[in-house]
Amino acid sequence: APVRDPLTGVPPPAYTEVVPRPRVPRLFVACVPSAASRALLAEDGARLLRAAPALRVVGAADLHFTVAFLGATPDDRVEALCARLAEVASAQRPFEVRIEGLGAFPSYHRPRVLWAGLESGPGATALASLARRVRRACIAAGCAPDANGTFEPHVTLGRLGTRGPGAGGPPSEALEMLLTTGALQGTYTPELLSDLLLMVSEATSLSDIELGASDPDAGRPASGLAASGLAARVWPGTRLPGSRYRVLASWCFAGGIGGGAPSGGASPTAPA
Repeated sequence: APVRDPLTGVPPPAYTEVVPRPRVPRLFVACVPSAASRALLAEDGARLLRAAPALRVVGAADLHFTVAFLGATPDDRVEALCARLAEVASAQRPFEVRIEGLGAFPSYHRPRVLWAGLESGPGATALASLARRVRRACIAAGCAPDANGTFEPHVTLGRLGTRGPGAGGPPSEALEMLLTTGALQGTYTPELLSDLLLMVSEATSLSDIELGASDPDAGRPASGLAASGLAARVWPGTRLPGSRYRVLASWCFAGGIGGGAPSGGASPTAPA
């Protein structure tokens, strides 16, 4: 006979074992502005914070152009993803962009994300074209990126909370004035984007991602992706100083100099 509760006479609910879910890497593909631009963007972020004290400002080391956000990605797909991204980078010429303008998602009247945009022209067009090809590469690798409407080239400066007093409501008068003006304070000069990066959120355990690059501290030999030559640079565990993100792999664009360093005139970009 089944065991019953002595007070109610009802059998207890069946015991269900709770198995913890393994952590899955949260990945995204990005291009990174120059150190000089990131410093200026951080200053603009501080100015926004004064107008909106609840703003969660993005640190200078974390500022980037998101090319594709993949979110939770099984580690057994990372190698195929890297191979596809390497092909995209090898077909892409470095291109020149200039940061310009202040915007908000989803709208100025209900801002949730504050961002810096790009000057319209060949550079913004090239980044949008790159994003389309990266998206196709991710899908081919079985890693469909999130898609929220039309791609808008931008660098996120800060996020407003979704809870608490005033959350999700209209901006303060000071913030509304800045958004209406739509201008950044910093003086941004044209710079060359010449690298594609695959990055992972700091919350992800990189020990679960087998990219196979050598780790001098751990004494592990190079193997897997690093040995295969699929990526120009594979940096599992490498974190930008002060950053919430880690770089898994990066690839120079065709003819690029690497490192996202500013340069002279823009080179032609690969076709969309």
